[in-house]
Amino acid sequence: MISADRNFILTGLHKTLAALAVPGEEALLYAPAGSARADELALDFENFATAFLSNYSADLSEEQRSAIETVDRLLGSMSGTTNEALWTDAAVIDHPRWKEVRQAAAVAIQLLSEMAA
Repeated sequence: MISADRNFILTGLHKTLAALAVPGEEALLYAPAGSARADELALDFENFATAFLSNYSADLSEEQRSAIETVDRLLGSMSGTTNEALWTDAAVIDHPRWKEVRQAAAVAIQLLSEMAA
């Protein structure tokens, strides 16, 4: 059985939510230059959210879990080849769907701030 480091995962989840919550221009700075930065932002969040929910879901209130799942659902709804235009730097900066992600991430951060790392 693999032991998951709760503090590491929770800190990573906070950082990825922070990257999603800031204005688009700032958010892009969290991803490596030359990468598909929108994808990197979403994948980083997905990795930490999945790890935390898989290992420590019982530590969350229903409201906290729902906030994380809302961010995940919003990003997931943007997937697919018909939504390629949502995965550009320009979209991260000013598309309304990314604004929804920013708002949901800000709510999740606020709710998770109640947890000790």
